[in-house]
Amino acid sequence: MLDDSSLQDDIKPKLESAIRLIPDEGLGGERSTGGGLFESVSILESADFYESYKRDIQEYKGTTNDFKKEKFIALSTVIPKDDDEFGKVISYLLVKRGGYVYQPGYLGHKKRDVYAITDGSIFYEEIEGNVIDVSPVRETKVYQFGRFFGIPFLDGEGQYNNDKQSSEGKDETS
Repeated sequence: MLDDSSLQDDIKPKLESAIRLIPDEGLGGERSTGGGLFESVSILESADFYESYKRDIQEYKGTTNDFKKEKFIALSTVIPKDDDEFGKVISYLLVKRGGYVYQPGYLGHKKRDVYAITDGSIFYEEIEGNVIDVSPVRETKVYQFGRFFGIPFLDGEGQYNNDKQSSEGKDETS
């Protein structure tokens, strides 16, 4: 979801081209093994998007009351900093992050493995997340980024829960 009204005129066509490229190229890591692939991507006007979204919500088989509460969808991989933050997760998948650190003149060192909550997970509210030291040796500092970056999730009425899309103070002529 993007409000493109604040974009410069020369940026909008470039952004739309990049969005249309997503099904061909994928998005994010592990694309060579099937991760981040999409069958299609649509660019919809906001009214069309909200109508489509409301239909999807109505078809959802779970409890509709859950969609009337404030929620956020993670656009990043998240490492909660404590049990309280982890308790704010509604729906999630865990992913193991690890790998090796290579430096000239040294053999690769295995980073400490860490489990993180995947992007696309749903939270009751925004959390801070964490950045974890996964350094394999003292001489080399390596960090795993796990701060929360997300957007508000729409409720069953097609409204943002955090601001209800109030039109007060908006210039209707633009």
